[in-house]
Amino acid sequence: MYNPIKLTQGMDMNVIVFYFSGTGNTRWAAETLQKTLLGAGHGCRLCFIDGQCNAPEAIRDADIVGFAFPVYGANMPAAVRGFIEGLPAGMEKPAFIVTTAGHVDPFGPFAA
Repeated sequence: MYNPIKLTQGMDMNVIVFYFSGTGNTRWAAETLQKTLLGAGHGCRLCFIDGQCNAPEAIRDADIVGFAFPVYGANMPAAVRGFIEGLPAGMEKPAFIVTTAGHVDPFGPFAA
């Protein structure tokens, strides 16, 4: 069931964002999200999906869980799918995703 959560100043929500970035674009998006949330008075921790952080503990300590990743062939990268499928069952938290995608122009680079 879709139930949007609105983060507002003064709520002091603790957010964990697990991210995967092949080129650095998704890392930039995750870091920008983190700066925005911290600026609004929320806690926000970033965790690269590489097995270096204790995901169950991070989820347990968070109010909201985020996943950020690039779109690969209209889908999530296999590393992200494996990470999510490996999370323990029963850790129900509100969640969100952030996706990034590049743009390929057959006529050359896009100039704004």
